[in-house]
Amino acid sequence: MKRFIANCKYFEIKNPRACALFSLTNSAALQFCKTELGELNLVAADHYYHSQSGAQSEASAYAKEFLASIKEKTEIICIYGIGLGYSYQAFRQWLLENKEHTLIFLEDDLATLMRFLETEMATELLKDPQVHLYHIEETSHGEGSKGDVFQEIAWSTFPQKMAVGVLPYYEKIKKQTFQGVKNRLLFEESDTHCILDEYTIYGVPYFRNFWPNLLVLPDSQKASALFGAFKDVPAIVVGAGPSLNKQIDRLRELKDRALIFAGGSAINALTDNGITPHFAASIDPNPMQYLRLRQNMAFETPFFFRHRAFNEALGLVSGPKLYLPGGDGYNISDWFEKRFKIKGKTLGGGHSIANFIIEIAYALGCRPIILVGYDLAYTNRQSYAQGVEDEKKRIFSDEDAVDFSDFEGNPILTAWKWILEGRWISEFASKHPKLRLLNATEGGIPIEGVKNVSFSDVAARYLTNSSDLDGWVHTEIQKVPKVGCTPSDIFKQLGKMFASVERCLELLEALIAECTKHSATLSPLDDPQAILMLEKLHQEIAFKYILDVFDRMRTKLDYYKKQFRAHLTFSEKKQQQYEKKLLLDHLILLREVAKVNYILIQRMGSKIAEKGKA
Repeated sequence: MKRFIANCKYFEIKNPRACALFSLTNSAALQFCKTELGELNLVAADHYYHSQSGAQSEASAYAKEFLASIKEKTEIICIYGIGLGYSYQAFRQWLLENKEHTLIFLEDDLATLMRFLETEMATELLKDPQVHLYHIEETSHGEGSKGDVFQEIAWSTFPQKMAVGVLPYYEKIKKQTFQGVKNRLLFEESDTHCILDEYTIYGVPYFRNFWPNLLVLPDSQKASALFGAFKDVPAIVVGAGPSLNKQIDRLRELKDRALIFAGGSAINALTDNGITPHFAASIDPNPMQYLRLRQNMAFETPFFFRHRAFNEALGLVSGPKLYLPGGDGYNISDWFEKRFKIKGKTLGGGHSIANFIIEIAYALGCRPIILVGYDLAYTNRQSYAQGVEDEKKRIFSDEDAVDFSDFEGNPILTAWKWILEGRWISEFASKHPKLRLLNATEGGIPIEGVKNVSFSDVAARYLTNSSDLDGWVHTEIQKVPKVGCTPSDIFKQLGKMFASVERCLELLEALIAECTKHSATLSPLDDPQAILMLEKLHQEIAFKYILDVFDRMRTKLDYYKKQFRAHLTFSEKKQQQYEKKLLLDHLILLREVAKVNYILIQRMGSKIAEKGKA
């Protein structure tokens, strides 16, 4: 009992709720016993948690096989099931190889945790700063535990690579639960990377397009003027999944019965088969978008875009450019939209262009919305439909794949990015319960909350009225006003933002200098002069509209990392040193973001001045 109480002090740091629940837990059914080698074991109703012929040898054999199966760069290993901690000993050498290696145990059985905390092994494990033990709840279907431990782990360990294993006993008796835990961990890891990856590289993919895309605005129209213009007109929203190949002929026949929306690779897939969509869209910031648009034949198609879209690709668009407000996770577009009086509802956009075009069709008033080509999977081990002639013809790799079930319940491979897209569609459908959103893909994975239907059935039921939709689109486009700003207006506002970015840079350099000149543990935020500089920084428009989102994301990330690192073996001095390092890294991130924008704005201003457009 004395050891249990002592171990609870360590365990409670990350598991206060579990410690509170111990008083309500009866562990009597779970008893200690000995293996044939005299090792401690657990037994419940003749079921042993570890091999009776050798608990440590079983754990070591599993660890050896597991480590051989993962990539060398993996720094985080999560094990579902603690048992009596033999896996900790089995992975000890791996931990010693690199101080960045981290071992995380997840256990959903309180009685098992109570028994484990009675052992010497628990004392050793809990005192190891490279090892973490969490109690998780509600794991039977991979759902989140109270306090969302899965999300906490994903944020705390970002950007390190994670691998997930299991206690051999749980692999036998809790296989389905383990798969749910594993999927949730890897899902949260993927989602965290989706949120944070771009911020860690200073937002370069966004900003390198945002600033030159400002010069696209004078020739663009306000897309929000089209919202509601096509009330109750059916929409076919096209993805580039492999199953699109079998829908092409029918799509060609339906162009006068439904508005066809496509974005990114789907545009190429359609135009390669002689179909021009009524509307196209892009929010892709990468150079491959340039090749896609250069290859497709939809030259005059009305084109929705936001500032995230690859600038050179927008230069290829000869049809009407329809600007949609919004910053896709950044604030800078808000400032310019206010200055240029660009109003209208901001659409969410989701995780990809496949999500974004659904929201566009909904905003235009289209009902029902029919999805085709939304496989969100490697259908027949293919990534995309015919006609997509870019890097997506890459060789399929099982390393990128996730086991899943298709819409008929058969095994299929998908990827976390597509699961994220499918989750967004499910949430969108849930938020709009009156919307008839139908999945006529006839392939790929199911989308929860969205009914699967055959394309022929949906066409027979909903796509029966024929009209001149091309003419209707053309007429509505003619009514849409221009954005209404000039290059001179843009140049003027650029000057204001540039001056503010410059002041932010000066303040950040001074704060970084303050941070480095103090002692290893003294925070510069205890210095009145540093506090004053920080207040001035927060008042700058460049901070509010450029740096603030990075500041908030980094603050959240730092919070999780500090919580994750909290350990009774760390001295107060060591913890202060760690927190000061986080602060310095935080300030350096903001400085680098400011530098990136300083250079890009300067480059933009020079271009405008050289062309005499100011």
